[in-house]
Amino acid sequence: MPEQDDWKQVLHYGQYVHRLAYDESQKAPSPSFFSVIEEHRPRTYILPNLTTLMWRAMTPSGLGRIHLFLNPDLQHLILEVGTKFPEFNSFLTDLSLRTRLASFTFTSNDALPDDFAHLLKPQDELEKLALMAPGALSSVIGKWASTLPRLRSLQ
Repeated sequence: MPEQDDWKQVLHYGQYVHRLAYDESQKAPSPSFFSVIEEHRPRTYILPNLTTLMWRAMTPSGLGRIHLFLNPDLQHLILEVGTKFPEFNSFLTDLSLRTRLASFTFTSNDALPDDFAHLLKPQDELEKLALMAPGALSSVIGKWASTLPRLRSLQ
């Protein structure tokens, strides 16, 4: 387990990370890596200046690992999920409470949750929205997108 001195370098270089990509299917890093960070991190945000996050989750635990990197300064999220997870609605609620995104790209083979637009309603600073999932062309999504005052790009 990391000692207090071990964190000094991580925290020092962590402030320079602005973009992070994670693909659960690549099996690197080990899932235990995230547990160590979660349990032993000396501050809430290991990457405090992270602005872009690309996350590919194939399992509920893979999606759960993203919470370590959702910080208030995150601007761009590219999220791909393999299937619909039971925890997905609570993830969207947490995302909306913890971030104010400028762009959100979401890809899934499964349909959007029925309350997708409602869960993302606090994301009113979106300038770019890209939804690639069944249900993305529904009237509910269209009505929600039309209320976004800064939206410049819709896909």
